[in-house]
Amino acid sequence: MGNAIRKLRQARGLQQQSLALSVGLSRQALASLETGQSVPSTKVALLLARQLGVRVEELFWLDDEPIVEVQNSESVDPSDTTPLEPRRLLVEIDGRWVSHPIHRNQPSNLSRSADGLSLDRNHVRSLVERDRLRETVLVVGCDPALGVLSDRIRQRFPALRMSWLHATSYRALSLVVARQAHMAGLHLREPQNGEFNVPFVRRASPSLPMLVVNLARWEEGLLVARGNPKHIMGVACLARPDVRLINRPAGAGARELLERELVAAELLPEQVAGFELEAASHEELARSVAWGRADVGIGTRTMALAFDLDFLPLVEERFDLVLPLRLAEEPRFERILDTLDSRVFRDELVSIGGYDTSETGHVMAEVRGGAQATEAITQ
Repeated sequence: MGNAIRKLRQARGLQQQSLALSVGLSRQALASLETGQSVPSTKVALLLARQLGVRVEELFWLDDEPIVEVQNSESVDPSDTTPLEPRRLLVEIDGRWVSHPIHRNQPSNLSRSADGLSLDRNHVRSLVERDRLRETVLVVGCDPALGVLSDRIRQRFPALRMSWLHATSYRALSLVVARQAHMAGLHLREPQNGEFNVPFVRRASPSLPMLVVNLARWEEGLLVARGNPKHIMGVACLARPDVRLINRPAGAGARELLERELVAAELLPEQVAGFELEAASHEELARSVAWGRADVGIGTRTMALAFDLDFLPLVEERFDLVLPLRLAEEPRFERILDTLDSRVFRDELVSIGGYDTSETGHVMAEVRGGAQATEAITQ
């Protein structure tokens, strides 16, 4: 019988002796339970579960339940004592199982189910059948349209499972290059020539051929409260002492856009109140402006519509999906690309508002190692 006694006890700051006394055991008897050398009585199992604040089935399980040895997408430094997020996404890539955290500080994650529960940094107890997990495709990126795409694929192909994990553009690309995710969503712009995404893929993946496919174009700009009560007219207004910004983390496309615009306006970050205040997602940023936590932030027109905000456009950007070229011909990825190119998906994005789907599903480039990207001719 496997158990999570030690993990939960340590997470709650309990000493072995005090927990043992609370359930009527000796410290040695509890140690024997923790190491799996003995099996608890029903009474002891119930008492331990009560003391640790969990259900019995979360505390104990049979050895024949699937325990997956994983490569963790977080730090695996033995000296790192940072608690792991217990709820995990699981995905198989190139014969390896990779585990990703489902962060509790992102409200949208509270309603999603986990693939497994972490036992330690290298082992996860699976909550989904192994064969089902093997059909999972993991896409990483910041655009909520990835959730719409995942649901649409689930409806069209019930056997295919697509999970969306939120991350900044740079983080998403790095996970694909490290073979810890299948697909990345990017909206990055090369300052020198204005080219979207492809130069970043070329630099990040010099030896792994990649396919770049468009999801949509969108407008990005300043989000302000309805009616623009602070009369913010552009980026230059961010230096005013009565204006408070909310930013996106380093590695986010919106953060890079803001920094470019500050340079163009001859402003330094330290001149902007709130520059250090960060929102984990486009949704969190828009919510912060809507709730008055900040006066302004860089976001998409889609988020402005969703949160009833005013929108001051700055640029049009291209949001692409990037995946290894070798995967594109596999049946499950062909189905994803077919769904992306479908009229049903494009019509739904248009109905959300703020999306230009004129290139949705089009191959924008094939990026091959060491060579220039071959741009696709779109029709």
